[in-house]
Amino acid sequence: MTRRHLCRDCNTLVNVTGLTAARSPVAIAGRAALTLRPATRAESRKAVRAWHSHHKAHVGEIVAIGGCVGGVLVAVVVVGRPVAPALASAGVLEVTRLAVGPDAPHCAASRLLGAAWRTASGMGCRRLVSYTREDEAGTCYRAAGWRATATVKPSKWTHGNHSLRWLPGLYVPSTETIARVRWEIGPDAEPAMARTVPLDARAAAGT
Repeated sequence: MTRRHLCRDCNTLVNVTGLTAARSPVAIAGRAALTLRPATRAESRKAVRAWHSHHKAHVGEIVAIGGCVGGVLVAVVVVGRPVAPALASAGVLEVTRLAVGPDAPHCAASRLLGAAWRTASGMGCRRLVSYTREDEAGTCYRAAGWRATATVKPSKWTHGNHSLRWLPGLYVPSTETIARVRWEIGPDAEPAMARTVPLDARAAAGT
């Protein structure tokens, strides 16, 4: 059985499957403080499959960071190389996945985004980028010190026999067409753009 869960940090829906939908021992424990640790590729892929609202599990990664409560993984962030050719240069990395489970404490997403930048900058990264859907408020990015720099329109994907779409930040063929907002942090990050998040999304996020 699958149900939808509203992420408190990003104001986005995530999938909750199986026993995770019930009140787990982690939730009953009162949402103890979040601790961070490296996550294995298997752990991060499993978390993305279970908790992400519109991404499949990633293929490649440079580093994955897990957020834990009582030793149980409740959220994960994955950093990899930029897929967009225009961003594939030295010193640029990308948060390709951010998945938050139902037992994660408040601000888990922003904590992980902050940890992703600290880790990436320690590796020499000067510009870390990520994407959200245009209809998402991106509250956790703002809380972590990121800034929205551009709106990226979806473009056609012409591999194979079908004309499909490429979604920024998704990197898999899809028939869905929706713009995405690019978020950045770091000394080489682009300047912030004018705020264009829809009013209904901002109202839902309380911003």
